[in-house]
Amino acid sequence: MGSYVPNQEEIGRLQYAFKNIKAETDKVLKKHISDLFVMTDEYYEAQRDGKAIILGRKGSGKSALLLGFSFFHSEYYKSVSDIDADEIPLTSLYNYYLVDHIKRSAQLKKLADEITYGQGVTDLATFIDPVRLSAYAWQKAFMDYGLYLACKTVIEQGTCVGKDCEVLERVKNQIKGNFNDSDATAFLYALLTENYDDIISLIEETINSFVGSAWGKLISLITNKIIGKYRAKPPEDYAQALRIIKDYYKSNDWRVLITFDRFDDFYDKHYQGIEKTKEGVSNTVARKEILTSVLEGLILSTAAIKNHNDYDWLDLLVTIPMDKFMELGLRERARIEFENTIPLQWSPLELFDYANRRIANALGSKIPHGKNPWYYIFPQTITNVIANNNKEDSFLYVLRHTQWKPREIQLYITKLINKVLTGGIEFEDRESLFRESVQEQSREIIRQEFNPEFKKQYPRLWRLLKQLQASKIKTVMPLSDFMDAIGGASLSEEVTDKTEILRRLYIMGVVGVRKVFQSKQRDDEPTVNQDRQEVSYTYFYNSKDHDPFAPNVDVCFHPLFFDEIGAIHEKNYIVNELKWDMFDLNGRNLKYKPN
Repeated sequence: MGSYVPNQEEIGRLQYAFKNIKAETDKVLKKHISDLFVMTDEYYEAQRDGKAIILGRKGSGKSALLLGFSFFHSEYYKSVSDIDADEIPLTSLYNYYLVDHIKRSAQLKKLADEITYGQGVTDLATFIDPVRLSAYAWQKAFMDYGLYLACKTVIEQGTCVGKDCEVLERVKNQIKGNFNDSDATAFLYALLTENYDDIISLIEETINSFVGSAWGKLISLITNKIIGKYRAKPPEDYAQALRIIKDYYKSNDWRVLITFDRFDDFYDKHYQGIEKTKEGVSNTVARKEILTSVLEGLILSTAAIKNHNDYDWLDLLVTIPMDKFMELGLRERARIEFENTIPLQWSPLELFDYANRRIANALGSKIPHGKNPWYYIFPQTITNVIANNNKEDSFLYVLRHTQWKPREIQLYITKLINKVLTGGIEFEDRESLFRESVQEQSREIIRQEFNPEFKKQYPRLWRLLKQLQASKIKTVMPLSDFMDAIGGASLSEEVTDKTEILRRLYIMGVVGVRKVFQSKQRDDEPTVNQDRQEVSYTYFYNSKDHDPFAPNVDVCFHPLFFDEIGAIHEKNYIVNELKWDMFDLNGRNLKYKPN
């Protein structure tokens, strides 16, 4: 065991360093961001490729990436605006995207039926296409807001003169109108709902003025008008303003950045609101469809803006919850995922660097020169008493109980600080306390992080976990045995098929696949030697494989859930075992590496 015995002041500094698990409230990160921020592969991908959508689970560092991007690019961007989706007014969103849509769609269909003498049998909402309307509304809202920021910045910098300045001033005022621009979120939302309302009004006007009886002609006319509205050339003032801004961008490497964060918090709150309503099933389904349309439209709009030549000076970074994205039925999802998304996946080495930076920041010169901060305060290795008393690297012991998210790392370290480092004396049972702390924190993460994240969308999840516990499942078992164990189970009214249940549990990180290879793998499938075999453990968070299951594979439960489901371990190897030699430790721009 290590000999480090912290005093109360040092314990307090360590506790403070890991206290805030959300980047938006993390004062330590904001104050020391140049020292604490880890430039992950995804950070460089956002910087290099200009991709707009950051996909990640809760606690995976989406907000922190936006903070770091804004900070380290402050000289590059002349204007940065951070939009907090969590502040979007739910009541207003309900009015515009549900009540308005359903009520007015019904009225318009009635009008259309009168025009065509009841000949047209269709649902107006189908050809209105809520997803496309949402995409158009988001796209124009972001472009108008970006143009507003660009005009305002150039004017305030005093770098425009004469007619150019007059044009930018007119466009700025036209976009602002009567809206309040002191609150970025409220301003963007006002632009968004205004655009959506304009589209509905256009549809109403088209139907009211339509002469004829051909339903298909009416649909075609409405569709063409909507598309034409968003593909039309901008008014002359706007066109001139875009040319002026583009000239500044080209001559001065001048850009505007808009970040859009915490959509997952907003989405979950609204989803919870749906579940609490006492409306009929049809209206509840409509609520969910509208909410999905808002998300799909947001994703499509970012791709459209990225490919718009007149707005190549505007950068967007939008954080989207990974599990929600995986649920979407976008026809363009494969293309969008490849071209426009950055899946946020931390490597073990990046997480190790993340932990070490915070420990070093808290203890400063206390750590001897050349000594790794993690190993200075925690033991080098931990004994796995279940699997042949094998020795594991202490950080990797913690890491294999997580889903490779910095938030979970912080929670485990906080628990270790409070339980292992307190007492003020050296004691021989630190190793057993270390194991107990990890075990306790695993249970707390399930209750405080995992269940709140998924129980809204999957209200029967807890019941399913209890069913697995009653089935006396094993930590590693054949896929066929697992499918038998979930027989008759469901996650919600919609998710009852066993294959779909397996897929959702995989996305949630509950289960993965244990694969056996003939020889050592390095790149896509890092392996560890177990029972003289090269083995990999594939979970959703450490793989790009969205469906790793084949008929004869072994399903492995994640160690985070072992106690929760009472998984029985009958093997002589460590499930989800990690070793540093599985990973490339060279060529990374990281401050701390294992030693």
